[in-house]
Amino acid sequence: MKKTIEVIKDIRTLCTHVFEGGHRCASPALQREAFCYYHHPYHKPIQNPTRRRSRRQPFALPLPSGQSDLQHAVYEVIRRLAANQISNRRAGIILTALDNIGRNSPQVTNPSPH
Repeated sequence: MKKTIEVIKDIRTLCTHVFEGGHRCASPALQREAFCYYHHPYHKPIQNPTRRRSRRQPFALPLPSGQSDLQHAVYEVIRRLAANQISNRRAGIILTALDNIGRNSPQVTNPSPH
């Protein structure tokens, strides 16, 4: 009976990921987790190097000369963020810069609060 308990304990320490063919992953699971490093939901898969470069491609944002240009630039950043073409960090930096332009530029008129 002791051997049965040891076998069950060993099974619980294995990754619970099931491949398409129906067989289970035999890698050890992370401590207090159900999956191994490669199958854990928080693990980012290794990306194709070509795809990684495409995320870093520059894109042009015209210098906002009015409120509509500023809104268009913000929309463009949000669109690229949603399409996973730029990182959250880069989007945050750009949006902060656009916010500063909107607050400090006399060319961009902010609507007065009512």
